[in-house]
Amino acid sequence: MNLIEQIRNLIKKEKSVSDIKEHIRRQNPSYNLYWVETEWVLNEINKKKSIPQILLAIKLAGNAFDPRWNEKKVQRFYNKVNPPTITGATIRQIVTGRGTFDEERTFGLEIEFARPIILTWHKIIETLQQNKINAVQSDRTDYVHHLDCWRITNDGSVEVAIDQIHSHAGSNEIKSPILKGFKGLEEVKQVLRILKALGCIINASCGLHVHHGFKKLNEAENTKTILNVCLLYNKYKGKIARLLPKERRHCHYARNFRRTEIQKIALDYDKTPTRDLLSFPEGIQGRHRAVNVFAYELHSTLEFRQHSATLDETKTINWIILTQHFMNTAEKYMKNRINLLAHNYSSIQRELGLNSDLTNYIQRRTEEMRSGKEPEYVGEVTPGMPGRPHPNRFVGLGRRRRW
Repeated sequence: MNLIEQIRNLIKKEKSVSDIKEHIRRQNPSYNLYWVETEWVLNEINKKKSIPQILLAIKLAGNAFDPRWNEKKVQRFYNKVNPPTITGATIRQIVTGRGTFDEERTFGLEIEFARPIILTWHKIIETLQQNKINAVQSDRTDYVHHLDCWRITNDGSVEVAIDQIHSHAGSNEIKSPILKGFKGLEEVKQVLRILKALGCIINASCGLHVHHGFKKLNEAENTKTILNVCLLYNKYKGKIARLLPKERRHCHYARNFRRTEIQKIALDYDKTPTRDLLSFPEGIQGRHRAVNVFAYELHSTLEFRQHSATLDETKTINWIILTQHFMNTAEKYMKNRINLLAHNYSSIQRELGLNSDLTNYIQRRTEEMRSGKEPEYVGEVTPGMPGRPHPNRFVGLGRRRRW
């Protein structure tokens, strides 16, 4: 039995890498022990271990492995054992209808804003109805009634700058009905114009939340799509952060996934997808994520929470379309069984199939964020807790909040 056969035999007996190296060193001190590490990694891949699992085992082995065994190197060996059945060129062809807006996928908005004190909710509703937009006042936790109209409700996280407490009131949010297609986008534009015309403003305490629906797939397919969205969004979180003001990059109400959560997704990725896979051990504020997976349980949607509040039509529409591309791409990759853990990612524009208009918007928006603060914001954010306005500068409904 030659040395390589001995190595494989010892690996099958589940000997540690350190013990195998010591055994081989005694027989042939000049033997290149790199092959021990290689054979061990290949054996783990053949045992259907995922890349995060292998990397964790390498880390736990300590000095037994060469420090150059990083994710990229393990990925290369993984592709040797499991060559991708779909090439990168084919993947790009899968994203057909490059840059088109999916008129069949439903979506919804939650827009947080501050209003002039003299502007009542009743006046906002009346103005919307005069423009043929059905609107009502609603309780914040009412997810059953009036789902076919715009609902104005309170949101305790919305505050006003301290120099505006005598002119404006916080704690306002307007929720859209279930929208779809270009008709839905036009309705969003009309509501934004009305809010702006009535003197409503936004500041760093406000946010814009977008919900996207699923295309009547089964629970397993929807769950796998959600996992794909989480992996895609986590991959491009740096690029997305550059589109947003600093206050939204590490916002308390829209945090990116922790490393442990992404590791959990990786460990569960090949399991039979069920809603149980979405039950991250988050505690009471688990919904406060850039991608809120808990919205699926409550609304059967996936919520994107990271964008800053805006009454600008261009920013709002582009964010709706961009987040929809995450849904479309994740769903197509699910249907074509593309494993995003072993996927060679390209740029966000090519990966999501963005058209030139959206690509140019991303580039222009990134440059704007580099140059200065969000021009729509009213009131400044002074140093405080990450993602939260400083209590001395922002107050809710005229009262100073305690954090």
